[in-house]
Amino acid sequence: MVMVIAGSALLRPLQVVDAWFIMNQDSRRVVIIRVAVLFVLAAFRISLPLLGYGVVAVAWTYMIEAFLASVGSYIAYRRYNKGYEWVVSRARVASVAREFVPLLLMSSTALIYQRLGQVMLAWLSDLDQVGIYAASASLVDAPKFPLIALAVSATPRLLALKQTDPVRFREALQDFARFVNLFGYAVTIGLVVVFAPLAPLILGKAYADATVVIIILGVSTPLIALGASLQLLTNWEKLYRQAVVRNLSGALISVALNFALMPRYGAVGGAISTFCALLWVYVIGVALDKKTRFIFDITLPTLEPIGSTKVLLARRRKRKEEQALLREMNDFYSA
Repeated sequence: MVMVIAGSALLRPLQVVDAWFIMNQDSRRVVIIRVAVLFVLAAFRISLPLLGYGVVAVAWTYMIEAFLASVGSYIAYRRYNKGYEWVVSRARVASVAREFVPLLLMSSTALIYQRLGQVMLAWLSDLDQVGIYAASASLVDAPKFPLIALAVSATPRLLALKQTDPVRFREALQDFARFVNLFGYAVTIGLVVVFAPLAPLILGKAYADATVVIIILGVSTPLIALGASLQLLTNWEKLYRQAVVRNLSGALISVALNFALMPRYGAVGGAISTFCALLWVYVIGVALDKKTRFIFDITLPTLEPIGSTKVLLARRRKRKEEQALLREMNDFYSA
């Protein structure tokens, strides 16, 4: 089963064509492909256990998902970019490799606190609790994909503004953070109100604790939404060292809480530990570090949902008024 899931990673390099759509600010096509594949395969993953199939059959869905996403991305690329050819440059490869090393360190240390909980849960509790936590985490992670897609699609425009107009960049970044955070709140409400009560019905009575785990992990979604803005600014400002330190300290917090909570509370304790680690990595740790505090100052006002909604609606009305004025001027000069 592990070999099947790991084998799906071999197909992911084919999805590198996403970069072409992102740089051309046309990622909508690949996002639609990925979302469609995700929902279709998610339905299969839920239905297979209900039909009596085992975990190996479910594992194969990961291979199929990676294959369909790769094929769909490649077809979209060849259809909308027929004349472009890949050019291999040794100098470019070396440059990308140098830029990749800090990102690799940052991502690797992030995986420590993100995956440590399941490993320690098997050690400090039992495999039943591991199953509850893993199933709950999978249900919680599924609706978060649009957050990633939104961050990826907004990156080229924000980066262009950063290089040309710092004032508009800060405003656009805060609007992006507001929109992502509001989406995070919507996902949280959906997880708490819909997914959490349905989990025991879908997974069975043995997963009764999954309701509490989903609620705790679901409440962490706005923190992950904050992480979208944090990730962009970390990359652009080269704040990799601060990110690595923050991730490693988050891992230490996770370990300490796992020892304290998991023996007694099992999967629920693991969920609490994960929430606290995310709170440190995305909020508290960012605020305490002098070099990253400016990110906290930018993103903190965007956490307030009512004010964020009013600002975004006011921006939308302003854009409509500007578009209407532009049409009137065009009609006047063309008459």
